[in-house]
Amino acid sequence: MTPEARDLVEGLDLETWPIFAAMTERGIRVDQDRVTALLATVTEEEAVKLALCQALTGRDLNPASSGQVAAWCYDAKIPLTKLTKSKARFSTDERALALVRHKHPAVDAILEYRGLQKLRTAFLLPLQAKGDVVHPKWRLTRVPSGR
Repeated sequence: MTPEARDLVEGLDLETWPIFAAMTERGIRVDQDRVTALLATVTEEEAVKLALCQALTGRDLNPASSGQVAAWCYDAKIPLTKLTKSKARFSTDERALALVRHKHPAVDAILEYRGLQKLRTAFLLPLQAKGDVVHPKWRLTRVPSGR
């Protein structure tokens, strides 16, 4: 990067700091009614996907349990190839299941269930617990990874 380009970027960055400081101090309003409605919808859809997973697998399967999903894959002759980091057992994470999603319709249902569960537990429930205003911590000096 040329010195002129660096000066331009640094100048633009410095101009945004007061904006982010004000946003942090004031916070961002959260529409709790909307969050509650989304939570109800996601919870209902999660229950539907759980029932679908159990119907498609023919057992009382917890789709969030990697052990139960791995055991079902073994019984259903779905070849898992990716090992966990400890190499002690086969992985049932999203990447591993995506490789075999064409082998059985229950695999898609398991992935969808896990996505809904993540949305509910990692985002909606904490957002509901925060209240009407969220005070974010902006990290302006970090480089986004693209993930």
